[in-house]
Amino acid sequence: MTEWSNVTVLKTVVVERRPWVRIPPSPQKIHMSQKSKPQFTHLMFESFIKAAENAQGSAIFQSLIVKDNKTGKISDVLKGGEYSCAFFVSGLLTLFNFFEKPCATVTSLEKQLNEKGCREINESKIRPGDIIIWEEMVFKNGTRHRHAGIAVSISDAVSTNHHSKVVERNHLTFGVDKGGQPNRNIEKIFRLPK
Repeated sequence: MTEWSNVTVLKTVVVERRPWVRIPPSPQKIHMSQKSKPQFTHLMFESFIKAAENAQGSAIFQSLIVKDNKTGKISDVLKGGEYSCAFFVSGLLTLFNFFEKPCATVTSLEKQLNEKGCREINESKIRPGDIIIWEEMVFKNGTRHRHAGIAVSISDAVSTNHHSKVVERNHLTFGVDKGGQPNRNIEKIFRLPK
C-alpha cells in the first residue's frame, strides 16, 4: 500500500479473473484467545434474490460487446438489450459466485445450470430464487427465442423486456389472454443447489 497525502492506493489483486477487485490490506493476526464468532453472516442466496428485485428498471445488462476474431468486426451481440435475458440472469449468478462467467444465450444458461447441479422443479413448487426458462416466442424479424428470468415470489419473476430493454417484474406467465391461457408458457424451472 502506498500513501500520498489524502489518497490511498491499494494493491490490485486478481481474484477469480476479476482484476478490478481491490483487496484492502489484511488485518493484523488476532491471538487465538481473542477470536470470536463473527457478528454477521452473509446470506448469499437472500442477497441474490434482493439483487434480482432491485434490478428492476436497470439497463446495465443491455450490451455485450464482442470482436469477431476472423473479420475484426466489433458488435453488440445483445442488440442493445433485445436479447439480454440470459446475460441478466447469468450476470447475477456470476456476481454471487454461482457461475464463473456470464453467458449470452438461454441455451448456454441452461447448460451451465445443469453443469452446476441445478435440478428441474415443477411449477407448483416455485419459490423466490428459482431460474425460469420460458418457451420460444417469434420475434418481429421472424427469429425464435426462448426467455429466462428469476422468480422473486411464487407468482412474479424479473427478466429483461425485449421492447423496453430493461429489467422488469412480471407475472410468471406474463399474465393471461382473454381465454385465460398464459401469455407465455414456462418451459423449465431450475432450483439452485444449497
